[in-house]
Formats: sequence, structure tokens, C-alpha cells
Amino acid sequence: MKIHFRPLLILGVLALGLSLGGCMAKARTLHVAVGDFRNESIAAVDAIDAMWRAEIAPPPTTPAAATDAFVEDVLALNTDADDESLATILYPDRISDDEQAILEERWGEFLGDLRLQYVTFASIFDNVERASFTGRDEIARAQPYVEKLTAQLAYFAEAIAKAPPRLLQHRGALIAQLNTLRTSDMPESDKRKQIALWRDSWMAMEAAENDLRDRTIRQCVKAAIVGKTVRDQIVAYGDLTLADLVEAINLGLQLAQSASGNDFAGLRGRVDEITQAIQADPVWSSSVSQVLGQIQTLGTQP
Repeated sequence: MKIHFRPLLILGVLALGLSLGGCMAKARTLHVAVGDFRNESIAAVDAIDAMWRAEIAPPPTTPAAATDAFVEDVLALNTDADDESLATILYPDRISDDEQAILEERWGEFLGDLRLQYVTFASIFDNVERASFTGRDEIARAQPYVEKLTAQLAYFAEAIAKAPPRLLQHRGALIAQLNTLRTSDMPESDKRKQIALWRDSWMAMEAAENDLRDRTIRQCVKAAIVGKTVRDQIVAYGDLTLADLVEAINLGLQLAQSASGNDFAGLRGRVDEITQAIQADPVWSSSVSQVLGQIQTLGTQP
């Protein structure tokens, strides 16, 4: 697999080392890595958002199929049509406006808090060119924050791997369709053919669920790897030379890019590697309980 490096880190930092003092160049290098962490983390939050919205979305249908279903539902009405019955027939899978508003508000608050955490952490480094920031104590203060945020990403990935997304309305519609086929009075040969076609639809839905799972986990893993790289460099910052820092960050970015494969077992292995590294570190593991409690929020969203 081809790995894409960012020339900014490989070449740009070397140029910075010539024009700035060693401490300042190190701080600026770390700042660039923190920016990558922020970007990958926001992308992970967006992926979680897309996953949730896909789970509650109505099943896909063609215009022709929607029209046919509407005609059948109108003909099946026992009373005259009114606004309420037409709304149900026209939009059978739509969530009520009040319920949708509640869902959107709660989910929006949840995601807004997530995004703010990563943006706020990155903003700590925005004044990296100030001489006061180059002190080891200043950089060390960022350690608990990046530990929490990185663990959060790792455990999001783990939670999704253990409880994969389900296209709830799509599944429900297909199950209802199968039950209708089973009890229909169509000729046996036609029934068998329709059930065989139904199986293809179910398998395609499961493939879509797996793809949604893998894409979301992959982005969380990428962001967590970059976060772990930043965390490790903060811990060892005082003992690193500029060359050491550049090399370590580039290796971390390379590892993050390698998480873009399509093999779920490989992705799950990466998740296990990160969570085990967190739990094996006495300092880092002290915040795991808090993070795990927050991750449960993902599972309690409606």
C-alpha cells in the first residue's frame, strides 16, 4: 500500500530548525502534529455522526417502488383520506417532527461537545511561537488532555467493533417484506423467486452495515494513533532532539495511514493494540474509567 507523507513535516521542519532556536523548532514541530490530531479527530467525530444518521435513516427505495407502495396503501384505506393518513402513506418511514427534533437536539449536543474537546485541545498550541510556550512545564500540562482524548477515540472504536451499527429501519422494512412474502398467496414458484431476491437485498444491507462499521472504526483508529504519537512525544519531550521528534512524528503518521485497509480483523487488532497500551500505562490508565463512562453515551443515544 502506498503511504502518502506530508512534506510539511519532513522538509518544512528541517527548514524551521535553521531559522529558529532548537527549542522553538521542537515546539513548532509538535504544534504541526497536534494540528493533524485535531483534523483526524474531527473527521472521526464526523464519521460517528454519519454512522448514527445512517442507522436511523429510512430504507432506500426507488421512485417507482415508492409510487407503487403509495397506490397500494391508498387502495387499502378503510376510510376517506385525510391529512394524517396521507402523511403516513406518503412518508411511511418518517419519524414524527417532535421526535426528530428531540433526536437532533440530543445528538447535536453530544457531537458538539466532542468536537469542542478536540478543537480546544489544539488551541492550547496555537501560541506555540511565544517563547513562554517552549518550556517543558508548559508542554507537560497538555499531557492529561491528550491522554483523555486519545483514549476516547480508541474506546469509541472498540465500542463500535463490539456493537456494530445496524440500519434499523432498513432491517425492519426487509423483515416485514419477508413476512409478507411468506404469507402471500402468489404461486409457489413466484414466491420462491421473490424470497431468493429478498436474500440478495438482505446480504447487500449487511454489506452496507459492515462498510459503515469499518469506515467509522478506521477513522477513529487513525485519529487515536496520531493522538498516541503526540502523547508519547509530550511525555519524552525534554529528552528528544529535533531530529528525534521529527522522526517519531513521521513514523506515527505513517502508522496512522496504514490503518486505512479494508480488513476488519486488522482494524480490530489495531484497536486492541491501542487500548492495551493505554491500560498498561499506569499514568494513562488512571483516566480510563472516566473515558469509558463517557463512551457509554454513544450507546445511549436514541
